[in-house]
Amino acid sequence: MGNHTKVRRLRRAPRKWPCPTCGTFGTRFAFRHREAVDAELGRPAVLKVKVGLYKARCDCQRVFESFHSELPKGWRFSRRVRELAVRGVVRDKLSVEDVRQRLREDFFVEVSEGCVHEWLAEAGGKNQPGP
Repeated sequence: MGNHTKVRRLRRAPRKWPCPTCGTFGTRFAFRHREAVDAELGRPAVLKVKVGLYKARCDCQRVFESFHSELPKGWRFSRRVRELAVRGVVRDKLSVEDVRQRLREDFFVEVSEGCVHEWLAEAGGKNQPGP
């Protein structure tokens, strides 16, 4: 990406972080940098998150990493991009293709139709009552 790319930097690497399986705190021994596509009106944007790598004190896992709420593990797009897509369909009543076009033209973000459908399903699942 060129010089006009907006870079948003976040950090989530405290000295201790709970094991995702059992909750026992591990100690940070290194850092990891993660990147995702972000949304900034009128120019390309990247979200860079620095997370910690932790040695487990339990038998669940040997090593695990922290995460930031803006970029949970495995995400390629920031929470902001996902919310823009879902809001476009739900609140603005746009079709999925129109939402994709809006993201492409206004925010320089290219997403697949499948991504938008997946994000809509996830957002709908959050509003469902639990079992």
